[in-house]
Amino acid sequence: MRKARHELFRWGLLGLLLLATPQAGMGREVSPRFGTLRVEGEAIERLVLQDSAKQLKVFYWREPNLSVPAGTYRLDEVILQGEYSGRLPWRGSETRVVKIEPGQIVTLKLGAPLRQTIRVERWGASLVLNHQVLGQGGEAYCITRRQGAPPPAFAIYLDENQVAADRFEPG
Repeated sequence: MRKARHELFRWGLLGLLLLATPQAGMGREVSPRFGTLRVEGEAIERLVLQDSAKQLKVFYWREPNLSVPAGTYRLDEVILQGEYSGRLPWRGSETRVVKIEPGQIVTLKLGAPLRQTIRVERWGASLVLNHQVLGQGGEAYCITRRQGAPPPAFAIYLDENQVAADRFEPG
C-alpha cells in the first residue's frame, strides 16, 4: 500500500511538472508565427491594418520590410509624411485584403512617388474639376483636417492669359 501511494505521488508530481513545462502539450503557449510585409514606396509614416477580429494594428514604417503576425488583414489606412491620409482608396481592389503567411513575403506598392490628377466633368453650364493625389498603387490620398494646410489651388490659362483661378474645396 505504501509503495502504491509512493508511485501515485511520484506520477502525480511528474504530471504537474509536465503541465508546468512550456514544452508540454496541454499547458503549452503557442507564439504567433510571423510573415513579412514588404512595402515598395516612399514617404510612408505608418500603416493601419485591421485583423480578422476587427482590431486595428498600427505599424510605424521604419524600413520596407515589416514583421507582421500571420493572418488576414484589411488595409485600413496609409499615412504619409505630412499627414496625407490614404483612407478609402481600395474599394474593389485586390490590395485591400492582405494575407500574411508564416515565413512568406507579401509585397505592396503604396505611397510616393505621388501623381496629381484632375478630372473635368460638365455639370450643366459649369465645369467641375475633381483633384486627386494618387500613390503608386493607385490609392487616393487626401490632406487631413488636423494638418491645417491650404487646399490645392489651380489656374486656367488661354494662351498666356490667366482666365480663371481658385482653390479646390476639401471633400
